[in-house]
Amino acid sequence: MNKYTMYAGTAGAIQTAEVKEEKKASLWERFINYMIENVDIIAPGIIMMNGGYYVPTKK
Repeated sequence: MNKYTMYAGTAGAIQTAEVKEEKKASLWERFINYMIENVDIIAPGIIMMNGGYYVPTKK
């Protein structure tokens, strides 16, 4: 028996079934992803708040 057996309806019902089975990311996982995606902004800010200096590098 596959995951679509109990949904004998439209394609929309099948898509809804797929969405319900996905696991949501936990708060910690979302925080880690946020930090990774925004490290170019966050790291210099932390350095400047701690009294250091930041010299941006060319990418």
